[in-house]
Amino acid sequence: MKSEEKQAKSPKQLTTGHLTNHHHLATLTPLSDKRAQVKIQEMAFVLLALVFLFVLGFMFFSRLQFSNMEKRAEELREATALSVLNKISAMPELRCSASLGRATETLCLDKVKIEIFSEKFSEEYAKIWQGLSYVKVLQIFPSEKEYVIYYKNEGNLSYSNFVNLCSDENEGYACSLGMILVSMPA
Repeated sequence: MKSEEKQAKSPKQLTTGHLTNHHHLATLTPLSDKRAQVKIQEMAFVLLALVFLFVLGFMFFSRLQFSNMEKRAEELREATALSVLNKISAMPELRCSASLGRATETLCLDKVKIEIFSEKFSEEYAKIWQGLSYVKVLQIFPSEKEYVIYYKNEGNLSYSNFVNLCSDENEGYACSLGMILVSMPA
């Protein structure tokens, strides 16, 4: 009789029963699996898109920072070169002496001092020239002449400043237009 009771269950009991639940799940599983796969794929594409956006943002930010660093490096090189230009024009070893009547001018260099300095003392000032490729003084007008104060190699970046090049002459002093040229590696 108990076996007959089991068979005579109501339709509600049949749908909640253990056997029909498995049967019910088995019939819904292929459709549920497809929906789940689609949702997983959607999430994977969303995550992939987010990663791609983060990578693009990082690349943009890095490029911007690198550009800023290049600008700062260029500004630092320029400041260093200008500092060296000012040091050279202020060096008592090269400046015009009081006998030339130009001692008070900061941008006046003595030609005789430059010739002697470039021939004999340039290497003794290696600490001043540190980080430079070369230092030259060019006489531009009335005639052209080049004085090499320091030379290590050819540089990529050059900075210059105009100066007066003066020397003692029989009738006093004579000045010409010159330029201090400082070069640095890039």
